[in-house]
Amino acid sequence: RPAGRGGGYATEAARRRIEHLVEELGVQRIEASTHPYNAASIVVLRRLGFQPEGVTRKSYWVGDTVSDSAIFGLLRSDLPATERGPSASSASVRATDQRWP
Repeated sequence: RPAGRGGGYATEAARRRIEHLVEELGVQRIEASTHPYNAASIVVLRRLGFQPEGVTRKSYWVGDTVSDSAIFGLLRSDLPATERGPSASSASVRATDQRWP
């Protein structure tokens, strides 16, 4: 496994960005997209509280093929009432080799 993978760096960086967007800028909704087979990114999004919202079909190019995009959303109202940012103790999400959703 490459250095840095699985160390929680992406999750922590995204968590800080979400906190800034919500606390400092008052953002009500954050949307993220990833390739439907990118299990690692999906795990990070789910840990942060993002909810799956759908798939846009053939929405971007990956090399020579057009790919789908898995769409996730996070609303300010989804965040814990006692915090403005996602909890560090979010429920764990297990990655699978299955196509999302």
